[in-house]
Amino acid sequence: MKVQLFALEKVAKIYTGVSAKKEEASETFDGCPWVRVEDLRNGKIVQTSRRLSEAGMKRARISPPGTVFFSRTGTIGKTGICEEYMAPSNNILAAEFDEQLVDPLYGMYCLLAFRPEFLAESRGAVYDSLSISAFRRFVIPVPDLAAQRQIAGRLDLVARAQEQEEKLIEMVKGSVHALFDSCFGEETFLLERNRTRVNLEHLAEVTLSTAGKSQDDQGQEVSYIATGQLNDWEIRCEGTEPVSVSPALAEKCGLTAGDLVMNRINQIDRLGRCGIVPELRRPAVFGLNTVRIRADREQTEPLFLAVWLTHPYVKHYIREHAKNSTSFQSSLSKQVIMELPVPKAGAEKQKRFAAEIEKCFRYVRDAEETCRTLEEIRQINYKKMKALYEYAQREDTEIRYEKNKYWIAPSGQECFYDRYLECIQVPFREWNMLPVSALPEGVELQFLDRLHTISDPFYGMPGHIRLRRVSGQRIQVIRMEAAASRESGGDEEKQRQLEEGLLSEQQDFGYIRHIEEREVPSGIRVKDILIRAAAGQEKEYSRFHRLPEAAKGFLRNLSRFQQAVYEEFLLAMQPLASHMAHRQMLLRADKEEIFQGHGVQDVTATVHLLENAGLLERRQGFYLNYYKESKTSHI
Repeated sequence: MKVQLFALEKVAKIYTGVSAKKEEASETFDGCPWVRVEDLRNGKIVQTSRRLSEAGMKRARISPPGTVFFSRTGTIGKTGICEEYMAPSNNILAAEFDEQLVDPLYGMYCLLAFRPEFLAESRGAVYDSLSISAFRRFVIPVPDLAAQRQIAGRLDLVARAQEQEEKLIEMVKGSVHALFDSCFGEETFLLERNRTRVNLEHLAEVTLSTAGKSQDDQGQEVSYIATGQLNDWEIRCEGTEPVSVSPALAEKCGLTAGDLVMNRINQIDRLGRCGIVPELRRPAVFGLNTVRIRADREQTEPLFLAVWLTHPYVKHYIREHAKNSTSFQSSLSKQVIMELPVPKAGAEKQKRFAAEIEKCFRYVRDAEETCRTLEEIRQINYKKMKALYEYAQREDTEIRYEKNKYWIAPSGQECFYDRYLECIQVPFREWNMLPVSALPEGVELQFLDRLHTISDPFYGMPGHIRLRRVSGQRIQVIRMEAAASRESGGDEEKQRQLEEGLLSEQQDFGYIRHIEEREVPSGIRVKDILIRAAAGQEKEYSRFHRLPEAAKGFLRNLSRFQQAVYEEFLLAMQPLASHMAHRQMLLRADKEEIFQGHGVQDVTATVHLLENAGLLERRQGFYLNYYKESKTSHI
C-alpha cells in the first residue's frame, strides 16, 4: 500500500464557523441546521438541536454535504459529518476534503484516530482551545482512495453497530418504568392521592457517607463509588480506581450486592440519581455526597426499590424538597430521603416484578459488554491508521535524511535534527558503544549528556562537545563554549547585566565554537573521543552556580523531576515549550532514570512553579509563537 503524508490544509478547505445571536438560532426556526459541539456524535449528523433564522443564515458560513466538523474548544476532538447543508458554530472547525484525494468519511475517522495528538496541541488560559493554524498544519496519512473507503467502511460498520446497541440499551432502560406502572399502577394511583402510602424509612436503612477519598496506607483496598458513577441503573465498579481506607470506615460505609447509592448533593438536574450495586469483585464504599439505602429484604425487593427511586414521581418529589444554595448546588437532607413515599405493594408481586426486571438488567449487561468489544475493535482500527502514519514516515527515510531531518542509529533509534541548534541530537544511552564509522557524514551530532540533579557538579553546565564526520575516519571535534562564560572585553555594562543572574543571562546567551579536525584510528568509539575532548576543556561554566543562594536553596527542595525540568531551561539557547523540555528529558534519560508517570502536563506545572518563584520569565516557557513549527521539525 502506498501511503503519503499530507498536512490537512493540502487536502481540505478549512475554516471556522460563526456564532449566532439568540434571535438568530432557535429550536423553532426552519432555516439551515446550526451545528454546535453538543450536536457532534463522532458520526453522521442526523439532526441538530437548533436551526438558523433567515438573518442568521445571512451571517453564517454554510457547509456543503460531506463536510467534516471538528470541535476546537472545550471538549476538543468531537467530530461529525453532515449529510445536508449545515452551518458550524464558532467553536467548530470545518474541513471540506478534496474528494479526489481524501474520502470525507475516512477523513473524519482519521481525525478521531489522532484525537490525543490534537489534545496535545491545544492551549488555553481558562479552557483549552485548538488554533486553526495548528489544525491546518496537522499531518495525516493518505493511502489510495480504495484503501481509504475500506478503512472508513469498516469503522462505519462498527460505529453503526455500537450506535444500535446504545439505542437498544436506552430503550430497555426506558421500558422499566412502563413495566413498573403496568404492575403497580393501582398502588401508585392510591399513593398520589395519599390514600395509602409507606415511607422509605419503614422499608430500608438510610446511611449518609463519611468516606473521603484520602488514602490510608495501612488500610483496606476498596472501590470508591462517587456521584459520577450513578446513572439510574446498575453501578459499574470494575472501572473505579481503588483507594485504601481504614477498616472501620470500610465497615461503616461498605456496600453489598443489592444496596442502593443515591446522589444527595449536586446540581439540581443530577440530584437524586442512584444506582444499584451488583455482585462485587472487591469490597466497595460509597463516597461523600451520596447516601446508602439498604432495603429490608423481608419487606421489599431491592430491584423494586431501585426502579421506584428513578420513577418520574420520585424525581418530582426530589425537585420539590431539594434545598438550593447560591453555589448552584442542591442537596437532600436525610430526613427528606427517609420520608420519601413508596407504593405499598405485596411481597409476592414485588418478587414477580423483580424477576422480570432482572432480565432487563441482564440484557443491558450483555449489550454493554458488546459495546466495550466494539470500542476495542474501533481502537484497533485507529492504531492501524496511526501505523499507516509511521509506515509513511519510514518509507521516505532516505529523502528526509538528505534534508537533515533525522538519522537512524545502528540500534534503530531515530535521532532528530534540531534546526534551532543546527545539529542531530543523539540520546544519552546511544553513544556508549557507537563506533565513529557509523556516524553520518556532513552533519553535526550533539551527544546529549545524562540527566543531573542539583547535587551533581555538572548540573546547569551548557558547554558540550559535537562531532561532525567529514569522510572516512576524518572527523571534526567541535567544542561548544557558553559565550556568557567569557569576559565581555571591557564592556562593563554587559558584564554587570550577566552578573545579575539567570534571567538577564538567558537574554544574552549563545555559544562560541572551537573546531578541531583530526584523523581517528579505525574502530574507535564515540565515547572515547568525547572523554578525551572533555578532559581538554577549560574551566566549566554553570548557570546554576551563578544563582543567588536563596534561589539555590529553593531549587534544592524541588523533586528530582522538577530539578531535571529546570536544567533543560538552564541549557537552552532559546525559550522552551513544555513539550520540548519533556522531549529533551526523554532523550537525556538513561533507561533506569526515565521518570515513570510524568508527562507534558507535569512539565507545565513545574514551569508555572518556576515562573511564580521568579526563576523563569513567563516568555521563556510556554505559549511560544514557534511552538507548532518546532513540533513539526522535531517530531
